[in-house]
Amino acid sequence: MRCIYMARQSIFNKHNRIFGYELLHRENEQNYFIPNSPNKNYTCELISNAMLTFGISNIAKGKYAFINFDRDVIMSDIPFLLNPNEMIIEILEDVEIDEELLERLKRLKEKNYLLAMDDYIGKSGYDSLIKLVDIIKVDFKMTTEKIRREIAIKYKNKVLLAEKVETEEEYEQAKRDGYSLFQGYYFSKPLMLSKKTLDIAENSYINLWKEIKKENPSYDNLVSIINKDVNLILRLLQKVNTVNYYRGKVIYSIKEALVRLGMTETSRWIILLLMQDVTMKNQDHHIQVALIRGILAEQICVQVGLGKYKEEAYIRGMFSVMEQKDKEEILTFIKKVDQTIENRIDAVEIEEVLKNIINVTKYYEEAKWDEVDLFAKQYKVPKELILKFYLEAIDYANNVFRIE
Repeated sequence: MRCIYMARQSIFNKHNRIFGYELLHRENEQNYFIPNSPNKNYTCELISNAMLTFGISNIAKGKYAFINFDRDVIMSDIPFLLNPNEMIIEILEDVEIDEELLERLKRLKEKNYLLAMDDYIGKSGYDSLIKLVDIIKVDFKMTTEKIRREIAIKYKNKVLLAEKVETEEEYEQAKRDGYSLFQGYYFSKPLMLSKKTLDIAENSYINLWKEIKKENPSYDNLVSIINKDVNLILRLLQKVNTVNYYRGKVIYSIKEALVRLGMTETSRWIILLLMQDVTMKNQDHHIQVALIRGILAEQICVQVGLGKYKEEAYIRGMFSVMEQKDKEEILTFIKKVDQTIENRIDAVEIEEVLKNIINVTKYYEEAKWDEVDLFAKQYKVPKELILKFYLEAIDYANNVFRIE
């Protein structure tokens, strides 16, 4: 059980009635934004919390929810998970404007989504974007009265929202200039919301695991599962749009992303995320070591003629870095799906080989070269080949952790 936080700031019309609420990311009970991770996608987390923990209709109470979208989220499938009658997509002024973005915004408008330009301060070069938006949010803290009036005259056919309004004087001037929506500390500070929740990831992972373990897993079924979890969507698209998988165009389709990875790589990805999100949050170094062991164990398993058990070797290699309590926790989770996890290996000799394979992955880390030599001789695997597998596993893990 953990506590999820977010904030909600009211947006008023000129009759002092609530038009909507801007939803704001919060890490804890302190009512301000703390950007504590450069690799974290706060937009995705905010949307996930709003949709799945609080419920947008519960937060907005029949009014519009304004949510800030960065470029990656706009270009993904995430917006289409949201009801256009409940929310307004805010686009940051510093977004990179190109034909691809404009086409995506046109498609969103065709689907009846309302668009707002956030933090506008009157800079030139935004006409192509402003042409598509329904609402322009003008930053009253970063603009002069003169600039705000010029914006109001130039874009009189748009809905103008005065944001960061802090005084009655600013409010009255905004009304005279033609602004019809208002937001800021003069009206209300953001209201903190909190809710205790279980990690939402578990059901997603259970369903993914069930599907990937089928004899003939279906991409369509995987897409259906992933589409229900915005965190999974974003992390999949982040993974597939890296140099390792790039084939000349950016991928925004969930199915295309899975096909690009293939079932083997998708299975690895699911196990990796399971470790990160269910048992070992914020311990990237340990998970990287786990990944190296898993890949190395899988490769050696194939080399010694036990390709049938390569996934077993991979999982055992991954889990070998865990403390016993964590291992028990993740096995409990997996057994919800796979009742045979502890009883798949019938032959004692095969169990022994797998155990030795896991041990040799540890010997490399500990520079126990005599033990590596003994394994190589016993199973007739050239030491040079084990080294090659080890270096490939390190390279693979390094690439993964550039984005995971």
